Amino acid sequence: EGWIRIPTFSQPDTFTIGNSKREETLRFERIGYGYAFEALEAMDAFNRGDKESNAIPLDSTLMLMETLDEIREIWGLRYPSEISARKKS
Repeated sequence: EGWIRIPTFSQPDTFTIGNSKREETLRFERIGYGYAFEALEAMDAFNRGDKESNAIPLDSTLMLMETLDEIREIWGLRYPSEISARKKS
């Protein structure tokens, strides 16, 4: 058995793999400052003439966002922009 540690999941430039006997940190060039892979996939889809990504179709994205919204509701998590918008209305 082993493990993988990714210090900054959305913008990784290193990751460490290991097990009970050893660990190794691997470094690689970071592309952009977040959402770079998503932007590249969107650009590729656009260039292919596709209306959505082959990697993650729109239905999957919407289902994921609905699930995350449900989790936030259960936890009572509100982002600052949501809180300030409610105060104004």
